[in-house]
Amino acid sequence: MTPVYITLSQIEALHPCEDALREVRRFFGERQRIRVTVKVAVAVAVAQRFNFCWLARHTLRGDARDTYSILTRTTYAALGCAVARALAKKRASRASLTAEFDRAAVEARDVANRAALPFDDLLSPAYAALDIGRFAAQQECDADVAAAQRNFDVDIAAAWAREYVNQERQS
Repeated sequence: MTPVYITLSQIEALHPCEDALREVRRFFGERQRIRVTVKVAVAVAVAQRFNFCWLARHTLRGDARDTYSILTRTTYAALGCAVARALAKKRASRASLTAEFDRAAVEARDVANRAALPFDDLLSPAYAALDIGRFAAQQECDADVAAAQRNFDVDIAAAWAREYVNQERQS
């Protein structure tokens, strides 16, 4: 099969923003064209180097654009579900941490009243545990969302490459 390429001049003619164009030029380096391939490993390698949604809007036509749109609906839905799961997990973790903090506060109030000790001093470890737990929950949520975004980027890049190659081979 004849290889399919995209050229630097093709992308420049689409008038991307300056940041995107700078990144494209950096990626192309000395090359004037790059072979477009449908290999997953290639999609993983370049997925976060380009805005493939933008590239699809500007380079795909007719059936290729329609097929890309259908393929990416599922990808967008998967990203939305992954983000929703990450946020729900964070909310559940925070609710559990807050409940634990509330129990510790009741216990600290009890001890403070019985032993005439400063309530804030008794509650200090619970505040620390709450802060550490919330931070950990946020970090885990951020990591889950970042992983979902990487998967999304790879799927979008692969969908664009597949449809671009098909379109160029048919024209």
